[in-house]
Amino acid sequence: MASNGSADRRVAMRTGVVVVFLLLAAGGGTVQAYDEAALSKGRVAASALDEMLRARMSRSLKDSGPAAAMLVCAYQAQALADEVASKEGVTVRRTSLKLRNPENAPDAYEKELLARLSARAREGDLPDESLDERRENGRKVYRYAKPLVASPLCLTCHGRAEEIPEEVRKMLETRYPEDAATGYGDGDFLGIVSVVIPAE
Repeated sequence: MASNGSADRRVAMRTGVVVVFLLLAAGGGTVQAYDEAALSKGRVAASALDEMLRARMSRSLKDSGPAAAMLVCAYQAQALADEVASKEGVTVRRTSLKLRNPENAPDAYEKELLARLSARAREGDLPDESLDERRENGRKVYRYAKPLVASPLCLTCHGRAEEIPEEVRKMLETRYPEDAATGYGDGDFLGIVSVVIPAE
């Protein structure tokens, strides 16, 4: 059943269980469904980017210190995203409502999703992942997202000012003078790995 002539199917995943939502909108409701192949592809792409980036940051932190770990995010994250995207046939990136790099600004869909996930995180009900079926630019796509939660590794660059090493603070001030991506604590919701999956 479509509302205003369009079908917007959404799936949210929590602890491995698919929850099918009934979304009520002006003029009617939309029953949500999901596509297992798209869900699998989204999971693979998001996990690959997250795991590759964390592994490189951990190695750099151990070998060369906090500043080197920060440079991994600054200079290698996009190359890793491109590598995953090419391999999986998707578009993948990280984004947040509190930006460090303006080039990572969320699009309209991501901004709305991030706002909803932020609210759920504050309530202690952050889902593990989400999947929406949408029409964008005249084609059907799936939008997958995996929430990112702060770990001690993340706080080296994204923690409270007094917790960030001085050399990292200075690099952030120079490279990202309008940086808004600090002040987090362990377990805080940071943002998402966002994946766009073309419909088969």
